[in-house]
Amino acid sequence: MLDPLVAYTRGAGIDAHWAVISGDAEFYEITKRIHNRLHGSAGDHGALATISRTGFPQLSTVLYFWDPAIGIARISTRADRAKARNVANYAHAALFVEGPDQWSFVVAEGDAALSPVSTRPGDATGLELLGLFPQPDPAAEAAFLQQQVAEQRVVIRLHVTRLYGDIIELPQ
Repeated sequence: MLDPLVAYTRGAGIDAHWAVISGDAEFYEITKRIHNRLHGSAGDHGALATISRTGFPQLSTVLYFWDPAIGIARISTRADRAKARNVANYAHAALFVEGPDQWSFVVAEGDAALSPVSTRPGDATGLELLGLFPQPDPAAEAAFLQQQVAEQRVVIRLHVTRLYGDIIELPQ
């Protein structure tokens, strides 16, 4: 919720407030489980904000994978996509993740790093992606790794340094 809307919401009888939140590994794990259940997938959906050449924000819907042990969100993309080019030019990004309703959200901000382009089946980037998207058997793994090379895949690693957001509990 935007800060100016807090007073409006409170005037409607809803207990709302603006707060910058922080969390430990358990907090991240809980939010990950909630989103996994909502989306029915191993990864979660969000919007990645990067800074374009012109200085304006560029937003992309993404599937991200959160690693609470090290505080990194990983995002697979192609090297020629705007989000990859933007991270290469300006290494800061933010990931917006919706909560269970339109009033709840979390934003993870931090420094972003780009992996090398996958250029050889089984290279470090391809293996990192295979860890995010496990395959059922060796033949599928080989095909997956070849596809990462053909698509010139990279991994954006968002090293989260700041979290903020809002969760509102509506009266019953």
